[in-house]
Amino acid sequence: MNKIIRYGIIGIGGMGANHANLLLENKIENGRLEAICDTNDTFSKNFPNISFYKKTEDFFDKNLIDVAIISTPHRSHIELGKQALKNNINIIIEKPLAVTKMQCREFIEFAKKYDAKFGIMLNQRTNPAFKKLKKMIMNQELGEIHRYQWTITDWFRTDYYYNISDWRATWKGEGGGVLMNQSIHQLDLCQWLFGMPNSIITDMRLGHFHNIEVEDEVTSILKYQDGLKGIFTTTTGEAPGVNRLEIASEYGLVIYEDNCLTWKKLKESTSNYIKNSKTLFEKPSFEVLKFDFPHEDDQHIEHNRILQNFTNFLLGKEDLFVPGDQGINSVELINAMILSGLNKKEIVLPLSEEEYENKLEKMIGKNLYDTPMLQNSCTAQGFNYKMCYGNPTDHVCCNTEYTDKTRMYLNIMNHLDIDPVDYGNSIVFDDDQSNLETARGLGFKTCQASLNCGGSYCTQGCGIPMGCSQLVTSTDEDDLVGVV
Repeated sequence: MNKIIRYGIIGIGGMGANHANLLLENKIENGRLEAICDTNDTFSKNFPNISFYKKTEDFFDKNLIDVAIISTPHRSHIELGKQALKNNINIIIEKPLAVTKMQCREFIEFAKKYDAKFGIMLNQRTNPAFKKLKKMIMNQELGEIHRYQWTITDWFRTDYYYNISDWRATWKGEGGGVLMNQSIHQLDLCQWLFGMPNSIITDMRLGHFHNIEVEDEVTSILKYQDGLKGIFTTTTGEAPGVNRLEIASEYGLVIYEDNCLTWKKLKESTSNYIKNSKTLFEKPSFEVLKFDFPHEDDQHIEHNRILQNFTNFLLGKEDLFVPGDQGINSVELINAMILSGLNKKEIVLPLSEEEYENKLEKMIGKNLYDTPMLQNSCTAQGFNYKMCYGNPTDHVCCNTEYTDKTRMYLNIMNHLDIDPVDYGNSIVFDDDQSNLETARGLGFKTCQASLNCGGSYCTQGCGIPMGCSQLVTSTDEDDLVGVV
């Protein structure tokens, strides 16, 4: 009789619930759901026959479960993983392993001290199309690969998607946007298929389509030592979007789209044809090979495969598809892309861990997440001075009173930890022209007006009733002329 692997799940509000259902529906052979842990005990009603815990110390009883699936917000993955390993519990961590390369590396070193095993839910490696493509590359059927281009734009999301969780789409809570949350799967495949690049240069926009502070549109160029170049484009703001991978090689063009591989296979290599052909414009001949894969109705089939593989691995039946320590590679690619986009420069790999950690901390210092001084309100009254910043349509204002006007500017600077030169959305309100000049010298945009404006100076039309003491303004200085 085969041993039963007892699973527990931490974080049951999102993807964790899907993992739970796979186990409850007996889709994981020799796997059984034993326990659930979540700070929200209302979820216990959805799983009435499963032991439910609010405290991790109770959940991590080594006599209770064999494997913990960690499906919590990104920032908690490492600490929960450490707790599990200390209790000799095997773990599967939802992507990403962590939000920075440094955190990944430190955890991997930590895990080496324990016998418990860990994997990561980078499930797209189980897709038959990508397994076939991996085999073609490993067998050198394509010859030298010159270029690949991955356009993955079918991650469409609404503002509602981001608004339902206060940690989502924030630097502090999620550590990134479309790269960290969605396209990490394709970036894992990029490094799995083509290896790690030498450098990355990125064009990136923050909150272009959505009211968020992180990236929702990215195009990166990945440069490799052997001359290979990859172009990676992703967004959550296009519809209907595509998921298309092109690979140009010595022996033709391979296209992945709609879960189908199409290979326009040349009868001779491009390099040989270029050197030996006596024609002016004629292209080398090719045949079209199509590799179709059965349609799978179950949208969670890849998650199923990862869980089944981990179960079989613990039973000694097969190797891991995605060992946990491989989760660092996709995170390093994401970190490098974000750093390149923020600093507007090419990033050489291996990534400087310290440089990225420092940049991320600065972005967290600028954000609107978990900042008590800030409120989403246009109703605050009675304060002498206010500073508005961010996207002007956010209508977010600091409502702290300052009696020392010079100290006001310094406190703003220290609180946000910003470089005013590249933070042009910062706007200081004051009636005193000398103070406005001081603020301008620090790099802030300024506005001189009475706070009791009765809404008459509102330039954005935020819909606040007349009598609002809040000035809503623009990041365009030309727009401010009318209110000075």
